[in-house]
Amino acid sequence: MSFIDSPWWLTALPFAVLASVCAQPNMNLADGCLAYLAIIIGIGLTFLHKPSGGAIWIGTLVSFYLSALEKRLTARPVYADDSAEPGDAHENKQTEQGAGADR
Repeated sequence: MSFIDSPWWLTALPFAVLASVCAQPNMNLADGCLAYLAIIIGIGLTFLHKPSGGAIWIGTLVSFYLSALEKRLTARPVYADDSAEPGDAHENKQTEQGAGADR
């Protein structure tokens, strides 16, 4: 984008890196606080200098949500005994404990 539209798009690079580091699969506000702050600052800066402000808030927004989506898609669920369903692990534990009590 910086070669086609404006060199001000290069100002979005540090904010895009910040947003991708802050992104988490659950998209909560605590983890994304710095990214949301950068988006708000970028929107505010848009009123003073449109090319740099737009680059900052658009770059941060896109990087944050695409990184969170990528982390959500590549996340591996963790189960107690690596069974197919999360409920199976709990039920297997209960039946093992119940069988041991009958002996």
